[in-house]
Amino acid sequence: MIKKRQKQVFDYIKLFTSEHGFAPTLKEIQEQFNFKSISTAHYHVQKLQDAGYLEKGERRSRSLKAKSVNFGSFVANKTPTYFSLPVLGSANCGQANIYAVEDPREYVTVSANSLGRKNKSNLFIIEAEGDSMNQARVGIRKLTIENGDYVIIDSSVTSPSEEDYVLSIIDGCANIKKYKKVGGHQALVSESKSKNYKPIFLGSVDDFMVNGKIIGVIKR
Repeated sequence: MIKKRQKQVFDYIKLFTSEHGFAPTLKEIQEQFNFKSISTAHYHVQKLQDAGYLEKGERRSRSLKAKSVNFGSFVANKTPTYFSLPVLGSANCGQANIYAVEDPREYVTVSANSLGRKNKSNLFIIEAEGDSMNQARVGIRKLTIENGDYVIIDSSVTSPSEEDYVLSIIDGCANIKKYKKVGGHQALVSESKSKNYKPIFLGSVDDFMVNGKIIGVIKR
């Protein structure tokens, strides 16, 4: 009988493997669950191995393999669902200076589990350019947005809540930022290691719209 935390570790290993094609390292498991040390991650992995839920190759990194097991009515090795999402150009993470286009240049396969979604309705991808969002924490995996990353957008969200990460269109240019209220005013705010990025304050006369909420990031 395994504990709740070990079940969560097992689920994470299966999800990570389905997305990346290989298992996570102990360091990645530690960071995912905010364990104080790698030894804690090793403890839970060892318990899963002892219980027969995981196999591990000899002296190989990323060699964990989840076995076919049942947890009550939950089937642990259920085949994951994948979405094929269009990449609709680029968006700037600094000043808004890349024009918005909607001409798919390629399609990217994404795990439904990684997004917490059952269907791909209203979803598309934008490539991020710039470094003004490299301290963001996006989606269920709390990922940063760095230059060249693919950002997954839900275009059904055009009236964002405060603290949402959004794709906005300012004067026809696409921009990636966090939506906030600053001093009672709408603002698009950077989250960067650099202190050079100032908030973009929005007024009633500005040519501005929210084109969707950012729900995930594909690291590249």
